[in-house]
Amino acid sequence: MQALSSFVLVFVCALGVLPSHQVPKTPEPTKDEMEVRTFIKQVDAALKIRDRSTLERIIAAGFAHLHSTGNLETRESFIDRAVAGALLSQRVPAEVLEDELRIYDRRTALRTTRVRARAPQPNGEPTEMNVRSIDVYVKMKGRWLWVSEQSTLLPMQPKTVEIDRGTLEEASALAPLTVVGRRNLSMWHRADQECSD
Repeated sequence: MQALSSFVLVFVCALGVLPSHQVPKTPEPTKDEMEVRTFIKQVDAALKIRDRSTLERIIAAGFAHLHSTGNLETRESFIDRAVAGALLSQRVPAEVLEDELRIYDRRTALRTTRVRARAPQPNGEPTEMNVRSIDVYVKMKGRWLWVSEQSTLLPMQPKTVEIDRGTLEEASALAPLTVVGRRNLSMWHRADQECSD
């Protein structure tokens, strides 16, 4: 019995000393990362309260915002829309799913984010959007400036729908038809009918 209790004591002590399935710790942010994160909070606050003078001070000359639609917006237009509260990010709350910050040579920072938002539509039905963005910040003359942003709309997973057996049987009489051309389209036609372009 004493041998068993000695074994248990040694085993319990070893558990406290030996690493076992430890979750890797997130590294502490560097001074530069904390500085850039503080700057990002200033940008977000200025956008939220529509503060033109702060936006003009922290957004670099030549700033460009490449929208998910492909439209390129200038610094002046972006600031005007921000002050008017017309930016989608000002009107629609978003859930941040990813937020990564990389700093190069202590003077250039790239922030990559992925957010999910439910944007209202004219018909009243909100549309869920997933957007990935990259923001570029540069330290010039000792202070950070926002120089660029690009957003990309990510594809959504299609919603699943329940199909009754009758619909499924009718659909089985259909065959996929791929249209060859510049776009890759998929259409349905009855298997016993001919199609032409």
